[in-house]
Formats: sequence, structure tokens, C-alpha cells
Amino acid sequence: MKKQFTYGGMTFSAERIKELTMSRIQPAAAPRRTLRRFAIIAATIAVMLSLATAALAYSGLLSYSAVNDFISGFFGGDSGDGVVEYDDDGKLIVKLPAWERVPVDESLADRLIGGYITAVDQSISRNGYTLTAEANLYDPSTGCGLIYYTLKNPNGISGYQTFQDGEVWFDSTTVFAEVRGVRSSAPVFGKQYIDEGKSGDTRLYICEFYISVSNKPLSDILLVFGEYVPDKNGYIYGKEEEKIKIPLAAHNLSGAVFYTPGGDGAIKASPIGINIDAIALGLEHADEIKYVALEYADGSRYVVSDDAGFVNNSSYSLQPDGGGSRTYTFNRLVDIDNVVKVVVNEMELGR
Repeated sequence: MKKQFTYGGMTFSAERIKELTMSRIQPAAAPRRTLRRFAIIAATIAVMLSLATAALAYSGLLSYSAVNDFISGFFGGDSGDGVVEYDDDGKLIVKLPAWERVPVDESLADRLIGGYITAVDQSISRNGYTLTAEANLYDPSTGCGLIYYTLKNPNGISGYQTFQDGEVWFDSTTVFAEVRGVRSSAPVFGKQYIDEGKSGDTRLYICEFYISVSNKPLSDILLVFGEYVPDKNGYIYGKEEEKIKIPLAAHNLSGAVFYTPGGDGAIKASPIGINIDAIALGLEHADEIKYVALEYADGSRYVVSDDAGFVNNSSYSLQPDGGGSRTYTFNRLVDIDNVVKVVVNEMELGR
């Protein structure tokens, strides 16, 4: 039986707690770079913003290039085979399922999320580094969000590692950045990826997928910027954190609710993510979800996660509300209007 721990009224497994703390306690190591490049959208994406959208905590118009950077950074890019690596002592150090990414359809991206991306353009500077929050996209219906920010240092960026699928880990030696909830009662966790099509030695472009733990809509988030400093015993800890508070839109992205045969709402889906209520599906815990796929009208499938097949095409997943549900952020944009069913394990759920 897995050990469970409670924090802020929510339950986490020991494995989950380890995942959340690894970036803070990982021993210093030389940065590992990958050769993966995100595809850059050639055509400019026009953003049409109505007055209603502007009222939704929108802080300014994004330039065409900023919208292009945002969408090409989060979606598209190269696929990869599963990676399993061991150190010299035979200890497993990397277990990365295979992933498949697809090219970005510019017109689809514009239609699905173009008018929902909000400009932030706020910066924090410390110790030669400047963190700038560029843009954000949030979907209250699923609790999923995407935030794009840059980390700049004219003397060079250090203190991070990049893995084969593009995930970024700050390795406890210099500075760090991460998304958090404004209130401890509504925590937010995320996973960071590097936009290698734009990043270089003196500036990183970071795409972070984040999910609310509370399963309730958020009104704002914090982008936290801090510095790792050793204490008198040599232990590494974060110090002198500064925060950028980012208001979130309250308007859902275009999406759909899929239902169990009994008529109880079990799944909420949007162009950027999906939330699955395991209990409503008759499962005892979200850990029992082993396969998730979206089936399109033409019969093709987007396999989000397949444990048996060692495939994971989500960019991040989290179990909100103590494990009764699971939320995934997609590694591609999904036209929900073209999805006819969601498959969970062997259950096929239609609209």
C-alpha cells in the first residue's frame, strides 16, 4: 500500500512529494543540453481580441512575434523514443516514456487559443539575472495553464539541466523560477520546458505547464524568482524570493464535458488539457488510470498516456483533490469539437 501524506487538506503520495522537491535538493551537476529544437511557426498569427476578452484580466496586446513564440514554444517540436538510463552503480537515473509531437497548425492555434493569450511583461532582477514574465494562458474549466517567461544573464546562464524531452530542472546552484499559487490553500504545481529554438547561452526561453491542485478556478498565480544559497552547514536552500503576481482570466477555453453512461459528468476537456474524475468512472483512485486517449471523428487517436506502451504525450500531469481525479496538460493543441470520445483504460466515453 502506498504511503500517503496530507498537506493543506490534500493528500499526496511519497512519490509525488519526491517529484515536487527534487528540483530543490538535486546535487549540483554540469548542465546537460539537448539538441531538440521546437518548430517555429513561419506564418504570423493574427490575434483578434474582443472587448469581452480584454476585460478578462488582459494586461496588453501581444505582438505578433510574441504570440508566435508562445505557441511554437509550447506545441510542436520533435518526437522521441523512450529513454532509460542507469549510472555506473546500476541505479536508475532516467525513465522517460516515448513522446510524439505534431506540427502546429497556425490557423487552428489562432482559432483555439489566440484570443486568450494575455500579455504580462513584468520583470525581476537579481545577482545579474533578469526574469521576465512574457505571456500567460489559463483555462478555469480544467485548471490547466501555460506561462512563457525568459531568464537572462549577459554573463551566461548556469545552474540548470535540460533533459531529452526538453524538460528543464534548476539544479540548486544559482537561481530558480517556478509557478506557485497565491494562497497555500490553492497550491499550483508545474513542469518547465526549454524553447531551444530561441534559447542560447545568455537567455533561456521557458515554457511552463501548470495545474491547480484545488480543482477550483484560480484568480491569480505567482511566478517566483529566487536564489540558491548554502547555509552554514553547506545545505542548499532557496533564499530572498521575489514574486510576480499574475491575474488569470475567468473565461473558459472552448471545450466540452464528456459523460459516463449513467449521465454523471466525469471528464472536462479543453484545447490544452483534460481533467478525469476517476471516482465518477467507478475507479477507487486516480492511480488506476493507466491509459488515456482522445478519439477524433475520423477514427484516429491522440494517446495522452499509455503506461503499458511506455508512452506519455502529456506535458504534465497531476492528481488534484487528494487523488480522486487526474489532470493532464496536452503536448499539442486539441480541437475539442472534433473529439467524439475519450478512452480511459477500456472505457469509451462519448458526449
